[in-house]
Amino acid sequence: MTTPEQIVDYARTWLGTRWVHQGRSERGIDCAGLLVKTGQNFDLPHTDVHGYGRTPDVQFMKAIRKHTLPVRPRHPVHGAIGIFNDTIMPCHTGIFAVDCNGRVTVIHSESWPKRRVVEVGYDDSSQCLRDRLVDIRLFMGVTYGQ
Repeated sequence: MTTPEQIVDYARTWLGTRWVHQGRSERGIDCAGLLVKTGQNFDLPHTDVHGYGRTPDVQFMKAIRKHTLPVRPRHPVHGAIGIFNDTIMPCHTGIFAVDCNGRVTVIHSESWPKRRVVEVGYDDSSQCLRDRLVDIRLFMGVTYGQ
């Protein structure tokens, strides 16, 4: 079974990779691509959608929910997926990391301002990710110990 630590360690291997819309390689990756590549790396259930735009749409959440489980109550879990609003609808994702002191970070590929995969504090990121959180989902096939 895959562990949350393996999910986070793998996501961190992408740090510094440039952001490319619909990217799925070391030459460039977007936020959805980070989830897809993580699922592929660990042979976890996942859906890869091609041809999507950069505006929010309902299919985004449907694709993620198809192969993930909800976290209730909604609080960050090490190795879980965060889904965030970009404007009025969900269209951004990242992977949570929680250290032994309880500090929460999010590993995500941002189109602005850095245009690369970064790890930022959940509370102190630009356009605070905490304020934009819509949902937290668990990868199926990962042992979260809950």
